[in-house]
Amino acid sequence: MKYTRELLESILAEGGASIPVEYPNYNQRLKVTFTCSCGLATTKRFEMLQVYRLPYCEECSLKKATERSKKALMDKYGVENPGELDDVKQKIKQTFINTYGMHPKKTKGVQDKWKATCLEKYGGHPNQNSDVQIKSESNSYNYKDYMMPSGSIVRYQGYENVALDELVQLYEEEEISIGRSNIPSIDYYLGDVKHVYFPDFFIKHENKIIEVKSEWTIQLRRGNVEEKAVATKKAGYKYEIWVYSDKKVKVETKIY
Repeated sequence: MKYTRELLESILAEGGASIPVEYPNYNQRLKVTFTCSCGLATTKRFEMLQVYRLPYCEECSLKKATERSKKALMDKYGVENPGELDDVKQKIKQTFINTYGMHPKKTKGVQDKWKATCLEKYGGHPNQNSDVQIKSESNSYNYKDYMMPSGSIVRYQGYENVALDELVQLYEEEEISIGRSNIPSIDYYLGDVKHVYFPDFFIKHENKIIEVKSEWTIQLRRGNVEEKAVATKKAGYKYEIWVYSDKKVKVETKIY
């Protein structure tokens, strides 16, 4: 390998860098001072420039190396991060099980760190944060579109569309609030743990909150359902739960 002015200029040109000076001799140990494409003056050994082909300052070199690594992984495995590979995930999981006897997410240290991060970022569990819930609602594949009489589209899940069919017969469209950004949230407690309840519908002029549940959910989460109802009443709202069978037929209206 001959280290020449021409080779150096070729390498620098790959990154849009420029060399401001002429050197009397060119060899692999030459410390080359050049200007990165970002405008920062940088010095690197000629040999390192030739081997790694990163004619950039340290910050730009790191970014470029990361881009190359992601591209190589994407081309070869279809992922940008080796941690996304199934065999790598399994190895990491197995290492934790061998070391700690459990899945990594179940270790106290990991859980404590996760809780601290959530507390700092969201003030608690992310599922209890209204901003997170609103974003989740708009992006989630579990939500479907429902066309209101005016032609406007609202998002629903579960049996809420059946309830909407009835609500639009009982109320004017503008009297029905749907969507977590349009409905008041309710704080409630299970034991000593605070939770936040996001209702399904709100009829503002009646100060009424309506929740839609399946018979199965009512049976499965009776305690949770009752706590939400009590908290909603304490917050000063009228409260109804519309219960539907698996055939999407209303079988009960629970009024609190």
